[in-house]
Amino acid sequence: MKPQIESTMNYAQFTFDKSNRLLDPRKLEKLTKSIERVNLLELYPIIVRADGVVLDGQHRLKVAERLGLLIYYIIADTMTIEDVAAIAGTPTAWKKTDFLNHWCAQGIEDYIFLRELSVAYPDHHLTTLTSLLMYGNRIGLKETFEHGMFKAIRRRYAVVVLDAAKSFQPIIPKWYREQTFVMAVGNLFDHQGYSHERMLKQVMKQSARLTKQIDVKTYLIVFQDIYNYGRPEKTHMIFKPRDHYRGDSRYVYPE
Repeated sequence: MKPQIESTMNYAQFTFDKSNRLLDPRKLEKLTKSIERVNLLELYPIIVRADGVVLDGQHRLKVAERLGLLIYYIIADTMTIEDVAAIAGTPTAWKKTDFLNHWCAQGIEDYIFLRELSVAYPDHHLTTLTSLLMYGNRIGLKETFEHGMFKAIRRRYAVVVLDAAKSFQPIIPKWYREQTFVMAVGNLFDHQGYSHERMLKQVMKQSARLTKQIDVKTYLIVFQDIYNYGRPEKTHMIFKPRDHYRGDSRYVYPE
C-alpha cells in the first residue's frame, strides 16, 4: 500500500535519531530563507518511523517549527538511516563526518577512535587520518568507510606520524598538515635506521630546502638530500616510497 502523507504542527511528536548526521546551522539558515520565500514543505514530506524518529528531513522539521508551519510526513518503518544515506539524488549527500558520527553512534570502536584522533589533531582532514590508520590497505576505503567496515589498524603509527608532521610546524606553518606532506613523513618511518631527531636538526639548518612538493616521491627526494647532507656517502639513507596503495605494509615502526 502506498504510504500516506500526513501533516501536523505538533513538532514534539518527533525525535531525532542520534546516528543521523548532525544539523548544519548554515543549511538551516539557507533553508529557512528559502521556505520563507516559497513554502514547498508539502511537496517534500519528511520520513519518520512509527515511533516518531526522523529518518530523513530533520532540517525541514526544524525550519517548520521555527516558522510555525505545518510539517508533512510519511511513516516508513522499513527504512533505515543507512538507506537514507544511500539514496541517489539526496539533496545534500552525506559527507565523511556524517558517516563518522553515524557509526560512532552505533558504538563501533574503530570510528570512535578516529573521532578521538580528529579531536586530538584538529588541523588534519579526516581523509589524512583514515589514510594513516588504513595505511597498507586502502583499496576500496571510501566504500568500506561508508558501510561501517573501516578498521583503525595502525593506531600507534598514525599518532607517531602526526606528531612528527607537527614537529615541522615552526618551519613550514602553512602546509605541515597537508596530506601529501604527512604521508611523506609517514614514509620516512618505514625506513630502518631513520632518526626523526636527526631529520629535524638537519631541516633546521637547511630550512630553505624544504619546499612544498606535488607528491610523496618528490618530498622523499628532498628529505633524502637534507637528511644526508654532511654525512659520509657510505652512511647515506635512501628514502623510497612504499606502495601502500597496493597493500605494502612493511612498517619499521612497531605497533
